[in-house]
Amino acid sequence: MLMTALPAKPGTDLASKLLLQDSQLKNMIIAEVVGKGIGGEAYYVGPLIVEIQQKVNQPFMARAIRYCLDIFEETTIVPILVVFNVKGFSGTQFLKETFTKADDQCFYTLYCHPWAKSVYIYNADSIAKHMSTPLQPIIALANFFTQQQRHLMTLDEFNDPTLHTIYRAAYTSFSKHCAQQSDQLKTMQEFCDAISLQFGKIIT
Repeated sequence: MLMTALPAKPGTDLASKLLLQDSQLKNMIIAEVVGKGIGGEAYYVGPLIVEIQQKVNQPFMARAIRYCLDIFEETTIVPILVVFNVKGFSGTQFLKETFTKADDQCFYTLYCHPWAKSVYIYNADSIAKHMSTPLQPIIALANFFTQQQRHLMTLDEFNDPTLHTIYRAAYTSFSKHCAQQSDQLKTMQEFCDAISLQFGKIIT
């Protein structure tokens, strides 16, 4: 994987959201937010919302709260919200007034009762002091999304085994997504060509 470029840029587009459907990556997140040391097929008895967001701002948080309330209305269980924040917060004042982070934590959080059980927001700033290898799986995943590097070799931690796992999963997921997009574009082009041909027949 060191010399292989991902077909898409991490942290953007539908491809990154599809990546979170990978069972290994889902287990990384669940094991972190539910409890340390869960091995094999991690489990969770309640709903979990995972978002990849470029900028965390007031409109995004309002939408996230609505998502959580919708889940609560459907299940009567408050969810856990996990956000991979690619490009930080919208402003310093918004950050200071809304979120907190303990010195030993690798995420930002906020008071979320009664709409969520807990909130974890990971970004480059929150994980900066936790980059010693081997990386914790959740740190490696947050680093993957926030650094947005298509080449594993460009990361300082390129030898980290968890990053290798993430990049392999990303290559598979992104390749499949790009192939599907290519097929859709080809189908659309064939349809447009057929319509143009029919119009040409009508005109002549």
